[in-house]
Amino acid sequence: MKVLYAGNTANIGYNVVYHIRKINVNIELLMQKNPRVDSDPIVRDSTLNKIYPKWINFYDKTKSLWKINILKKMQNYDLILANSSLILYAYFSHKPYIIQPIGSELRVTAFSKSLKGFLMRRSLRKANVVIIATPASELLIKKLKIKNYFMIPCHPEISFFNPGKTLKTDFNDNFTIFHPTNLNWKEKGNDILIKGVAIFLKKYPKTTLLIVEHGIDLKKTYELIKKLDIEKNIKFIKGPLIYEQLKFYYHNADVVADQFIGSEIGAIGREVLCSQKPLLANFDKVAYETQFDTAPPIMRANTPDEVCSKLELLLDDETRDKYGKDGRLWMEKNNLMDAFVGKYKIICKSVISKENFEILKTKIDNFENS
Repeated sequence: MKVLYAGNTANIGYNVVYHIRKINVNIELLMQKNPRVDSDPIVRDSTLNKIYPKWINFYDKTKSLWKINILKKMQNYDLILANSSLILYAYFSHKPYIIQPIGSELRVTAFSKSLKGFLMRRSLRKANVVIIATPASELLIKKLKIKNYFMIPCHPEISFFNPGKTLKTDFNDNFTIFHPTNLNWKEKGNDILIKGVAIFLKKYPKTTLLIVEHGIDLKKTYELIKKLDIEKNIKFIKGPLIYEQLKFYYHNADVVADQFIGSEIGAIGREVLCSQKPLLANFDKVAYETQFDTAPPIMRANTPDEVCSKLELLLDDETRDKYGKDGRLWMEKNNLMDAFVGKYKIICKSVISKENFEILKTKIDNFENS
């Protein structure tokens, strides 16, 4: 069994391959050459010592035939796993394939009235198996009337983010809120955080909000901060940040604020929980209680007033310490990488052997209950 994982958006592909190889599956990764910082394994995993493993293959978008080269590469494998834009290549490879949608390819592209949207829907429907991680994704899969899917949570962040010691820095005298999230108001609700912090500052002026400079709404963010007259309490950090920088700010901030519109806990949220820091964000508590029995200990907020009131609670040292420790414990309890890779191995073997999906489903259900 020779497997190729195609795509490495947000280093998901690297994490999946890294863990699955531990259980003796012959799987390799295909990723873009010269990737973005947040999709570069060398930036994420310091143990690589700036050398890519031999099991990583690259495609080069600067080459005229890069699309054809991807399809040729896929012909050397028995099975293709794919995420993001490489899902379409898996479909056109005419190889058995499994899809692991992780972002806009399911949420946005698959529902768009465009040629790419049509192809994404077709790719999802023709896949041997679709693997999703959250209840929100399951709702979208059901809207597309896809039945051959499994919901298998994947929390690889716990392999790379751990509690760390707070160091003395130039902002430690102030109550410090770190906001590393991409500045995209429509998807992340960054303006909700900023407005909430502005309310909070009226009572607690000795506060610093650290904002990472990256995203389509950076200019609007500057303008809002100026309009609210809170510039002296804002410190911008040039981004995107490499993982060692993220760890530094996670460890040294009092609170980390993520997104305030979505219903899911994304990579940043999971990284914060692993780092044993209190997280301020929005999420669907009921959905997580349904999936994991208990919801993660997160300060929920989706309005400026809620942001302010939750920050007031987090001024207390003991409260912050409790949320941080409980968050780490929740991630440890629900770190399902062993289950994830075990199920992935079963699914890969089943697809290659052309096993009936109902038989595969029984195997996965029995694995769940073993």
